[in-house]
Amino acid sequence: MKQEKIKIWSALFQVRAKEGNDILNGRRNAFVPTLALAENERVAISLISKKLDSYDLEVIHFEDFEIFDVCQSKASQEMLGLAKSLTFEKPVGLGRFHSYPG
Repeated sequence: MKQEKIKIWSALFQVRAKEGNDILNGRRNAFVPTLALAENERVAISLISKKLDSYDLEVIHFEDFEIFDVCQSKASQEMLGLAKSLTFEKPVGLGRFHSYPG
């Protein structure tokens, strides 16, 4: 069986704070850019979803899933720095949350 190469994956996740969670400062929903160090998209989605769940956030939707190398030229300095900080011990990075009423 062929082993897949580890890559950095990028996606925009839409999340909702679970009942009683005020992590979004009184707002209910947010978009958050994410990065994950993983061998494929399926594993990246799982890693990111688990990380968001650890903050009591429910994943509503995700989009723009792609290998970070493809979108790196249009990435913010924040996301470029986040990509450099990923390790096997810390394979998920979350960008700045953009909250909105829900």
